[in-house]
Amino acid sequence: MGHLAERYRDAGRSGVYRVSDAAIPRAAAVEAGPASQVLLLEGLDRLLPAELTSIVAALEHVAAARKERGPPFFAVLLDPSRRLSLPTLYKEKP
Repeated sequence: MGHLAERYRDAGRSGVYRVSDAAIPRAAAVEAGPASQVLLLEGLDRLLPAELTSIVAALEHVAAARKERGPPFFAVLLDPSRRLSLPTLYKEKP
């Protein structure tokens, strides 16, 4: 199993992350299987800042609860322009 798929199975690493391409996170979610919940979201980088802040806050709340009592939850926001101020899911090549 790949490193990202293993990470998806770890509830302690639940959170809200960004990526510039959804291919690797999508493949890793399939590899991780139903043991983890991975939500891939596209288009949120086009929202107004206040709207985005509300959505991210709600997703972070869910992730924090899952860190404490599982199962894993990962919200992965597709951000090809790398504008969102969120941690990256994995180290991407520039």
